[in-house]
Parts: sequence; C-alpha cells; structure tokens
Amino acid sequence: MSGAAPIDPRTGRPALNPYGEYTPSLPTAAVFIAIFSLSSLVYLYQILKPKPKRMLWMLVFPICGLIEIIGWAGRLWSHFNVYGDGFMQQICCLTIAPTFMSAGLYMLLGVLIQRIAPHTSILSGKAFKITFLVADILSLVIQAIGGGMAASATTASGTEKGGQIMLGGIAFQLFVMIVYVVYGAIWAHKSRTEIHGTILSIDGGEGITRAVAGMALCSLFIIIRGFYRSVELGDGFKGEIATNEPLFLLDAIPVALAMISLNVLPPIQHLRCLGDNTKPSARRSSKNMIDLGLQNGEAERSGSPTTLVGSGPSKK
Repeated sequence: MSGAAPIDPRTGRPALNPYGEYTPSLPTAAVFIAIFSLSSLVYLYQILKPKPKRMLWMLVFPICGLIEIIGWAGRLWSHFNVYGDGFMQQICCLTIAPTFMSAGLYMLLGVLIQRIAPHTSILSGKAFKITFLVADILSLVIQAIGGGMAASATTASGTEKGGQIMLGGIAFQLFVMIVYVVYGAIWAHKSRTEIHGTILSIDGGEGITRAVAGMALCSLFIIIRGFYRSVELGDGFKGEIATNEPLFLLDAIPVALAMISLNVLPPIQHLRCLGDNTKPSARRSSKNMIDLGLQNGEAERSGSPTTLVGSGPSKK
C-alpha cells in the first residue's frame, strides 16, 4: 500500500518513511475530508444565500476548509505511497489553514467594536481589523516560507530548519490569538452596558450573544490547536509527537470543532441585526436605541407599569 521505498541519493540506501513508524490511516483521512467538505459547503450556503449579501469576507472560513481538504488529501495520498509528495502537501496545508479562520475572527470582533461601542476600545474598529489582519498575514507568510523550505530541502537539516521557521509562524499566530481573546474580553467588559442595551433594543439582538459564543468557542479550539502544533514542531518532524498518528488528532479535532462552532452559531446570521452602524448618523441612532433598550430593561426589572413613549412593546 505504501509503495516501494526510493533510494535516498544522500545515503544510497532506501529512503526512510517520513511519517516515522506509521502509514497515514485511510479511514481517518476520509472522515476529515468529509467533515471539512460538509462544513465548507454549509459556510458557502450561509454566506451566499442571504440577499442582499453582506460580510462576504467570511469566505475565509470555507477557504480554510478547502486548504484543510487539500492537506487531508495529501495524507490520503500518503496512505498509498508514503514516499510521494503527499507528506509535504499535508504539512504545508494543514499548518497554514487555520490562519484564514483567525482572520475571520479578527474581522468579526472588529465589526462588533465598530457597531456597538467603538468609544470603549483602544483601537477603532477599523484600526483593530487592520492591526490583527497584518499580524495574521505575517504569521501566514512565515509559515509559508518555512513550509516551502521544508518541502524543497534536500537534506535533513534543511527540512528541520524549515520546520523551525514554521514553528516561529505558529508561535506568533498563537500569541496574536491569545492577545485577541484578552483584548476582546476587556472590550466586552468595558462595553457590557452598551452590549446589553443593543441586545434589548433591536430585533434579533439576542443573536449577538450566540454569535459571541460561537466566536469564543472557535477561538478556544484554535488556541488548543496552536499549543499542540507548537509542541509538535518544536519536537521536530522526526520527533515522537510528529511520528505518532493518534496525537495528530490534537490538530485535526480542534480545527474541525472550530469550523463547526461557527456553522452551528453563524455570525453572518446572528449579527445581521446590527445592520450598518458604522456611519456617524447611524451610530447616533443606535445610541438612542441602546439608551431606550436600557430604560425598557430597567422598567421590566422594577415591574413599573410605565410605558416609554415610542418604545413599542418590550421584547420577551
């Protein structure tokens, strides 16, 4: 199944299995190709179905899924021939794919900052998106350079050097993601009044909570995966972690769960209630709605029979 070992020109002996002691599992590769294919199709449906279409930049999520599919196809290929190019195909694709998911998360938090409480953020919504996207692109470039070096290396030391550069990109991506989570938590705490008011004041506002829950789950799974990848690449391509297939599920499962979390709690659906509040006039209107929502909430909690003029029926 794995094919005959070619002769290694460096040693004149049969080449060693790049996966170490195992041949990639056919059922595992097939399962994850199916998972990422289905998840990507759901994203495409969720993004392209609404009219008018908004947030088309969320196509970065199915792009992540497509790159995962290519990577797992490399492992499927390697099941039949471990000495083919499938090894480097899976290393490059499965390493860089979540970078696109991170970009989507940075954009989503930037949208929330812009449309709910930009005054409580150190960075404006636009500056936040630019800053974190630049960092994400930088991590992608570093990982791509490392992957290219590892794939084209003709010596074991060259391959390991490429792996170390990839490790630098992964570690930087993990650091940026942790900063993103901390920044988002601080902003949400400082903006809790505005967030609560927005949820109360607009139709479908409760969807904001669901969208944030999906973003939090997605971020958590990406961070878990980032820690695993950092340890794996730090141990080297020939290390005990990289050559242990069951441990590789610590990469596959978190990425799959990160994708699925935003399929189940789709921001493109739950944040549609915010509309476009980025223009000054829209922000003033939104501020009035938030204040009104807070007053409604206070009236409901106090049991006051008073009806606010122009407030309409309170949301249940």
